[in-house]
Amino acid sequence: MTQKHMRLCRMTNCGGTLVEILAVTFIFAIMMAIGASMFLSASANSATVKCRSNMMTIGNIDQEYKVQSSTHQYTTSLTALGTEVPNVPLCPSGGTYTITISTGSSVANNGQTVPAHKIVISCSTPGHGVYAPDIDTN
Repeated sequence: MTQKHMRLCRMTNCGGTLVEILAVTFIFAIMMAIGASMFLSASANSATVKCRSNMMTIGNIDQEYKVQSSTHQYTTSLTALGTEVPNVPLCPSGGTYTITISTGSSVANNGQTVPAHKIVISCSTPGHGVYAPDIDTN
């Protein structure tokens, strides 16, 4: 900055007015609110996707449990699956998983009826849904 320019700024008050500062602050606050809501939405969606993946894993472990021995049937006990995998997955939202054997009236997450004698894995957390191997694709 030249001397002449500095003298000119002092004489014409080159600083921002209170209204300009408030406008910038208001715009910044709106951007933060939008960003925070998008972050919270993405976090909730991430927990649902992780839970869904865990239910798929439990379904795969249960199917592996069944085929390992001719005496095995599907199990509804998560502790029985602990022999296959030492750490059975947990819901990231703190829900509990339940394995049930369909009677032919259970409905998969995609709306299709689960045939009798097939397993359905569900989560107690609202919105996480159910998973039926070979019925639900993802």
